[in-house]
Amino acid sequence: MKRDRMPEKAYKNLGFLNSPDAREIRVLCEFIEPRTRLRNHKVRDTVVFYGSARTKPRDEAQRLLRAAEQAAARAPKSRAAQQKLLFAQRQLEMARYYEDAVEL
Repeated sequence: MKRDRMPEKAYKNLGFLNSPDAREIRVLCEFIEPRTRLRNHKVRDTVVFYGSARTKPRDEAQRLLRAAEQAAARAPKSRAAQQKLLFAQRQLEMARYYEDAVEL
C-alpha cells in the first residue's frame, strides 16, 4: 500500500501562516525575531518610540489648519468642514510630540 503524501508542516504552510487564524503566531514573531536579531548583534539596551505615522510636523499641521479654517469659513454649516477643522486643530496640538521625537 502506497502512503499518501504527508500534509505540509504547519510552520512551512505560508497559506496558513498568512491567514487570520495564525495572527497570534505572527504577532509573537514580531517580538521574538527582533529580540533574536538584537541579541545576535550584542545590543543590550534600546529606546522605543511609539507614535503614529499620521502625526505631522508643525509647518505641515499649520498649513492643514489654515486650509481647514478657510473651508470652514466658506461653509460654516458644513459638518464635514467642521470635523476637518477639529482634526486639523488636533494635528497642530500633536505636532509638538512629533517635533520632540525628531529632536530626541
